[in-house]
Amino acid sequence: MKKTDRQLGMDRDISRRDFLNGISVTVGASLLPGYSFAQGPAVNAQDVPGYY
Repeated sequence: MKKTDRQLGMDRDISRRDFLNGISVTVGASLLPGYSFAQGPAVNAQDVPGYY
């Protein structure tokens, strides 16, 4: 292992808490875009005044 790797703390174990927090952030971030796009536009194009 390089000296710079040790200075960054790469020689230490990853705790279970750090791992679970990382997983929960990843799962939460992957679910957010699905909810925002699932709602669709607030007004349909044909319902806008002046469409026809």
